[in-house]
This record gives sequence, structure tokens and C-alpha cells, in this order.
Amino acid sequence: MRQTRAAAALGNKQMVAYHHIRSRIERGEYSPGQRLVIDQLTAELGMSQVPIREAMRRLEAEYLIQYAANLGPMVVPYDAQGWLNLMESIAVLEGYATEAAAAALSRADIGQLEEANEMMRVGARKADLSEVSRGNRTFHATILARCPNSILLDQLTQAQSRLDSLSRAIFARDQAVVIQLLGPAATARAISDHDRLIAALEGQPRAGVVERLTREHVLVHVRAVRRRLLADEQARKTA
Repeated sequence: MRQTRAAAALGNKQMVAYHHIRSRIERGEYSPGQRLVIDQLTAELGMSQVPIREAMRRLEAEYLIQYAANLGPMVVPYDAQGWLNLMESIAVLEGYATEAAAAALSRADIGQLEEANEMMRVGARKADLSEVSRGNRTFHATILARCPNSILLDQLTQAQSRLDSLSRAIFARDQAVVIQLLGPAATARAISDHDRLIAALEGQPRAGVVERLTREHVLVHVRAVRRRLLADEQARKTA
């Protein structure tokens, strides 16, 4: 019993440390490449090094922290190009996973996809980005739940988790990029892409069609953000 309580206490402290460090990374309070000093964190959080090191290991698995020789833990250096590269990787992974899941989707699954896309339409009409996001996540989660390759799904989940963190850290103050990703035009394009994907999944598409549609569904946002960032860079040079 005593060991169980001790383990629970350690787990709670680990979660406190984990959320503390991660939130500071996402808010930009810990900048890319910044060293994280364990002794400083123990004093700041009022706990031993053990839960903090466990939290560091979890953040390392999420690619938010890395260890450098003779330096210890540091925030992973990242920038907008790193975000774009990660999005491209997700496009490839999700395209393959969706193609692999296609044959296992049932009529009930297709119905859930239609409901999720309708949720996005309603959210778009109300300008409710949270509802649009829920619909989008439900749409893709419904498909991926049928993918038989668990290793591929683990890799995709890790990549998406890292993308969420990087998005908050990099674009939190860049409203132009946020609008490019989540604004009315992007939402309308996503809904239209989903309609095409549903139509393909309902039929008997040729090999590779579902994969291509899904990959393009992600890459269109990559191109839009790249154009936005390039335009911003050119504007700064000519200012």
C-alpha cells in the first residue's frame, strides 16, 4: 500500500512537471535551443529531480526536448520550416494509413464521416473554429481507427502530437498563418476534400486514389502556409 501511494505521488509530480515545462515551451517562455537546468526546475517546482527527469523523458519522446552532449536537456530547435517538414511527413503517413483503412470501413463508418463533415459545415456557418476542429478530428479518427497497421498509427499519433505543440509555439502570435490554416477558405476546402474522400471510400476506387486524395488534403495547407511565410519574408526585406 505504501509503495502504491509513493508511486501515485511520484506520478502526480511527474505530470505537474510535464505540464509546467510543456506549457512554457508552447508559450515561447522557453525558446528553441534553450537549456533546461534540472536544479533550477527542482527549486522552482519544489520537488526532487526524479519526477522532473521522468517528465523530461516524456517530452523527449514527443520531440519537444533533446539531450546534447555536455549540455543536458534543451528545447528542440524548431522553426517554421521544421513545421512544414513535419506536415509533409504527416501527409505521407496519413495518406498511406487511410488507404490501408479503406477496405475495412463499414456503412456505419461512412455515416459517421458524413456526420463529422456536417459538424464542420455547421461550425463554419457559425464561425465556431472549435466545432470545425472537432468535426475534422472525428472525421480522420473514424478512418484511422480501421487502419490495421498499429506501428504506423503510433508514428502518426506522435507526429500529430508534435505538430500540435509546434503549431502553438510557432504560430500563436502569427494570426496571418492561423487564418491561413483555420479560416473560412481553408475550412471550405477541407469540407470539399472530405466530400471527395467519402465518395471515393463509398465506391471501389483504384489503388492509390484514396492515398492521393488524403495526401493532397494535407499538402494543400503546407503550400498555403509556405506561400504566406514567403510573402511575409519578402515584405520584411522590402520594408
